[in-house]
Amino acid sequence: MPHFYSYEIRQKVIPAIQLDCLKIIALSLKRQNQTGDFLAWLLVSTALLLASLTLTTAARAANPEHIKQLLETKQCKGCDLTNAKLKGASLEGANLEGANLEGVYLYKAYLVNANLSGANVRSADLGDVNMKGINLSGADLSKTNLKGNDMTGANLENANLSGAILKCNKITRTKLTYANLKKANLSNANLKGVSLVGANIAGANLTQVDLRHDTYHDGKTIYIIPAYLSGANLSNVNFSNAKLHRAIFYRANLSNAILTNADMNDVDLEKTQLVGANLTNASLNTTNLHSANLNYAILTNAKMNNANLVMAQLIGANLTKASLRKANLQGANLSNANLSNADLLKSKLVDANLTNAILKSARLVDINMSRANLMGADISGAEMRKNNLCDVIMPDGTKTQEGCSK
Repeated sequence: MPHFYSYEIRQKVIPAIQLDCLKIIALSLKRQNQTGDFLAWLLVSTALLLASLTLTTAARAANPEHIKQLLETKQCKGCDLTNAKLKGASLEGANLEGANLEGVYLYKAYLVNANLSGANVRSADLGDVNMKGINLSGADLSKTNLKGNDMTGANLENANLSGAILKCNKITRTKLTYANLKKANLSNANLKGVSLVGANIAGANLTQVDLRHDTYHDGKTIYIIPAYLSGANLSNVNFSNAKLHRAIFYRANLSNAILTNADMNDVDLEKTQLVGANLTNASLNTTNLHSANLNYAILTNAKMNNANLVMAQLIGANLTKASLRKANLQGANLSNANLSNADLLKSKLVDANLTNAILKSARLVDINMSRANLMGADISGAEMRKNNLCDVIMPDGTKTQEGCSK
């Protein structure tokens, strides 16, 4: 039989006392109206309320019996470990499904293949933890410190990582290689320099996430560590307002992703799938989009100055009012694309396919368009001057020699 002041008794008594306090205060007010004798009732209700607050404060600490159970058996499903100090604990394969780990201190712990599915891990410190193969599906990791962790192969499906810190810890890169982050909430998370190579992040919420490169100083040397997302599945992900400066997305899948207002300057998007992606107002200056698939993508008002779009696929893409100054579009396929009011000053369109493209009121000045195909394109109102039009097929099907060397 549990002691009267045991953890289990407190957990059951506290809600009852709090409810009774509210009832007593209500009765006190009624009694005052009837008899004017309010003081005695007020003292009783105040005492009970203070007692409940005292018990509540005590209940916020971890259950010592649960801590002992965890360390001895590694089986603690549904345990209350609130604010427990478990620095360096060896918990390989531990079962903490549905456990309360809010505010727990697990710095440098060993959680390989542990099960924390559905656990409450809010505001916890899990820095420099080995979490390979950990199951965190459905867990709440909001505002949790996950700096420098190895989470290779981790399962974070439907996990809440809102406001979590996953950036590098000095020279230790946080690893989420091949991790399952499907539909996870990573809004406002700090992912500077994180490795997400091959991760499945489909349908995740990454609004205002910080995926810029990380830096650390070693004496006079400054090290730059970019975030790696090569080969990651990011289809249908929400990256609106995200900071992705210098991130590496080589061969990643960003189909139908939302990247509105995203900072994507100097990003590596070579051979990336961006079919149907929304990049409205995105900044893609000096970004590498070599051989990227941007078919039917929305790039309205996007800034793509000095971008590398060699051999890129932009069929049916919407580039209305996009800025493509000095962009390299050699061999790019822009058939049926909408470039109305786009600025292509000093860009390169050698061998580009612009059949049936809409170039109304576009700025096409000082461009090398040799061998480009403009068959059926709408160039009404476009500013076209100082261009190299050697062997260009014009909208009416004729071929011009303008600009060809004699």
